[in-house]
Amino acid sequence: MCTLDVRKQSGETLQPSVVVTTYNNPRALRLVLAALELQTFQDFEIIIADDGSTESTAAVVRAAAQESGRPIRHIWHPDEGFRKCTISAPRHPEWNPISY
Repeated sequence: MCTLDVRKQSGETLQPSVVVTTYNNPRALRLVLAALELQTFQDFEIIIADDGSTESTAAVVRAAAQESGRPIRHIWHPDEGFRKCTISAPRHPEWNPISY
């Protein structure tokens, strides 16, 4: 069994983030989001880092956000070739630190 300790030294609790990268594969994204809903630890937000997908991917994200009880953020940027390692979502200034 794995235990996730999300407390700072100050005792403040951080909400972990799960970053899901995607590019024009709404079926796979739907499966990943469904799997995240089945996790026993549920106190996390989901960040969808989208490398320029079409509207069908955005529709999957909107549907998941309506059905889920947790925050889902969709960060989209234009398709400029393979950029999975440089997607900007995890560096957004208002979010908690993210570990990979």
